[in-house]
Amino acid sequence: MVDFLLTFVTIPEVWAEQGDILISDNFNDGNLDGWTIQSGNWYINNGNLAGSQSGTMLGGRINTGNSQWDNYQIDLDINGFQGIDGGVGFRYENNGNWYELNLRYGTGIANTPELALWKFQNGIPAKIANTHSFPLINDRWYHTKIEVQNENIKVPKTFKRRVD
Repeated sequence: MVDFLLTFVTIPEVWAEQGDILISDNFNDGNLDGWTIQSGNWYINNGNLAGSQSGTMLGGRINTGNSQWDNYQIDLDINGFQGIDGGVGFRYENNGNWYELNLRYGTGIANTPELALWKFQNGIPAKIANTHSFPLINDRWYHTKIEVQNENIKVPKTFKRRVD
């Protein structure tokens, strides 16, 4: 299952190990068919998935996919247009167990900017790795890929700035 937090996302694709596309959505149809809103306000904006905070601590969550997925990669463009933390969750088992790549935008306050990999087990978060070497700039598109292969997880230490 793939999960997104508060951000603009365009054309997320999830690929199986064999190269089969598990899900791809360019949002040009203007609807969120196949997506489940858990919290927050989610909508389509110019072919992008967009979310805004709903006042809860976790802000907003939307997901798609299947918790039975095993080995796959997530390929997407992401834009923190409001400077609010964003994230991509994966290896989702249930509401208490999943992994998340968290993108923390900011100016150095509260340990930002930061890319952090979290593991949630029984609802308790544990930071596995993080980096402060890459500044995330508000309202800028970045491209990233997350790979999950058996017990191995590859996440970027930096993102590629998307060139339009």
